[in-house]
Amino acid sequence: MRFRKGARVPGKIIAKFIAQVVLAALLLAISLPTALRNYRASRFVSHGNFLLDRGQGQAAAEQYEAAVRLLPEVGEYHYLLARAYAYTGALERAVAELGMAQRDYRDFNLYLLLGLLHQRLGDNAQALAALDRGLSFARSNDELRTAKAGVLINEALAILARHSSDSTKASEQAELQRAANVLEQAFASAPSDPAIQALLAEVLLLTGNPRRAAGAIKGSLELAPGQVESLIAALRLCAREQMWDEALRLARLAAVVIRAFPEKIPAFVAELEIMGSLQLPAEYQQQFAELAATVAATRPDQSADTFRPGVFRREQETKSQ
Repeated sequence: MRFRKGARVPGKIIAKFIAQVVLAALLLAISLPTALRNYRASRFVSHGNFLLDRGQGQAAAEQYEAAVRLLPEVGEYHYLLARAYAYTGALERAVAELGMAQRDYRDFNLYLLLGLLHQRLGDNAQALAALDRGLSFARSNDELRTAKAGVLINEALAILARHSSDSTKASEQAELQRAANVLEQAFASAPSDPAIQALLAEVLLLTGNPRRAAGAIKGSLELAPGQVESLIAALRLCAREQMWDEALRLARLAAVVIRAFPEKIPAFVAELEIMGSLQLPAEYQQQFAELAATVAATRPDQSADTFRPGVFRREQETKSQ
């Protein structure tokens, strides 16, 4: 609409113009603080990342806390704060922050951290639930699968720790079978880790399944020919089946490999002493006893490091009978 010079502008147009100016001012007043909060929060986060990368967990947490106070609705900031809390050892606070982060932040690292925190806190069920949530949208992620295998191994070891030496009881057999089932799940999650199959072989021997144990040992040794636990499990299997030549061959191979694992030498010596005390031909009995004495005097040999196994290594306890 055009107006002649000197003509009066209608009141409705003036009112509409004023309303538009006021609305623009209100929008500006609203957007400026939001933009300022976003900017300040991003600065806190950047500084927090810088500090955490340099190992300053507490200082980083303070920066992330400032970002969360400015924008509590941003799930990623809660995740970053949880990382800092976990770094400083505040595990419960880290779990709480991850609970808030899940509202709008979807990343496999969140569920990986949550699973590891629950595992550290001794809650395997919650750890597995968190890792499974991560695997629901990142099924091929190796870190999640490996972490899940670790939780399952811990669960199996806890079952084994609870079972008594009398593995003939029905209740004990049921517990051992449960441990075997858990380890099979762990192997399905991390099929490239030979230590899982070595532990599975030991459990299967206890349940009276030498054929399945032999399959697990074979798989483990194919993955890592120098896997100490697998060699010991194979040694037990040969003793069970009275295959003394093969048992002696495996014992001699293990005696070489064990030099890279000085912490496992006492357990291996105990195994050899048990072999020497069994009802077996005298020549084998003497050779096992001599090998036990030789290994007991062995010094660590770092040249055998090439035999070291994969991600998970189970510390074998010294066994006596």
